[in-house]
Amino acid sequence: MEKFLNMTEWNVGIKTDSLMDYMGCRNLGLILDGIFMSDVALVALFSCEDKIVEIDRLKECVARILRFLSGYSEEFGFILPVLGLIYVDEKANAEVKNKINQWAADQDWHRGDFSIVVLTDSDKSKNVEDYLNKVLGAPSTAWKQLELKPRDIKDIISSIQSKMRALESSAEHESLISAILQVLEEGTGEPINNWLDNRKEDIKKLMMEGGREDDKQQAHSPREVN
Repeated sequence: MEKFLNMTEWNVGIKTDSLMDYMGCRNLGLILDGIFMSDVALVALFSCEDKIVEIDRLKECVARILRFLSGYSEEFGFILPVLGLIYVDEKANAEVKNKINQWAADQDWHRGDFSIVVLTDSDKSKNVEDYLNKVLGAPSTAWKQLELKPRDIKDIISSIQSKMRALESSAEHESLISAILQVLEEGTGEPINNWLDNRKEDIKKLMMEGGREDDKQQAHSPREVN
């Protein structure tokens, strides 16, 4: 794995053998090649040896190491997504490769605490060093193909109108949304003020109607005789 480790900029410099001993993960067929961290992510790079005997125990060790690194980094104020990058040689046992490939989808295992990515020699688009550069580099480097543009106000209005047509809402709600759209389009708060004035008038009418109903009930109720 030496050819993949020209990553001194992000290499944490932890003695990986000592960490593997501390975590009880030595001699299981798993090698911790390096730990890398940037302000974007924390990555532990593993590689598998030719012979792996206890695949389930190996899985437990990967989780233990990644959770340990996550907790340790948080103690120093680094709250980052944690990624386990596992390099599996093409010569590895087919059953072992299949099981390791299934780890990433096992949500009951990682519970969102970390992510797993499995790389092989045959997948040239996922060369280890290239992948590390993409994951650890600035977002503009990792996602340079994305060109973000501010949305035009007309696009926003059109999007809201489209969603409103798909919703079942009250007349009052629809009138409020219409007033908000007018504000966006005209750049003035007058439509909202008009909407509020209309609602005040509605409330006054309801109060007046309620008062008249009370008067009618009092007029028809029998008077008390002293």
